[in-house]
Amino acid sequence: MISSLAYEDTFERAKAIGARGFVDKPFHQEQLLKVFGEALS
Repeated sequence: MISSLAYEDTFERAKAIGARGFVDKPFHQEQLLKVFGEALS
């Protein structure tokens, strides 16, 4: 999940509904690749 709402409750809610990773905006390519890698492993 990618969102500009980078709050702890947003992270928890995203995970509760099935998100396997969370990236807050603005993001860098390295951060996005890391989260994708973790979600796919």
